[in-house]
Amino acid sequence: MKRISLFLLAILLFAIPLNAEETQTLELPKYLQGLGVAAGHYAGVGMSYKMIYNGKLGVQLTAGYYADDEYRWAMPGIEFQYHLSRHKNTSFCISTGLSYEYDRDIYWYWYEVDDPVDPWHYDETIQTTETWTTGAGFGMEAIFFDRISATVETIFYYRDNDRASIMVQGALHYYFNMDSSKSRERKAQTSQ
Repeated sequence: MKRISLFLLAILLFAIPLNAEETQTLELPKYLQGLGVAAGHYAGVGMSYKMIYNGKLGVQLTAGYYADDEYRWAMPGIEFQYHLSRHKNTSFCISTGLSYEYDRDIYWYWYEVDDPVDPWHYDETIQTTETWTTGAGFGMEAIFFDRISATVETIFYYRDNDRASIMVQGALHYYFNMDSSKSRERKAQTSQ
């Protein structure tokens, strides 16, 4: 917990100079969209699509899947964000979400029998776990190189297996339709 607190403090201290640089609100398209990855208890784990409406309301869809011969795992999630303040390089938000975790594992139990030809036999057991998670939290988004968004959130989550805790979740997105101030300046110069 001490490491998490120090990490969040470092991010906050990093955000102060970014906000001091320019405090005017960034002009964003009506529907800001990004693709990337996310990992969190209610955000989900895997590839992620993020859309922010009017710079304030955001929704993030995440889905990932892993499978091999013995194991299958997936954790899709949906997260809703409300951005309290947005500046050139940072944004502070509150969030809530819902995720579903599917975990399937196959176990083989080997045992010996009185058979001179084939003394070893096995039984196969399939164990499946399904868990729903919800929660709420707050976080910060930092924008680098006018398009790359890194989001870190501190969340309180509750799982339907009666587990609850405070945790950190994060996401990394590339905003492919962000009209940065540099590109607006170039457009204005070429149109004159």
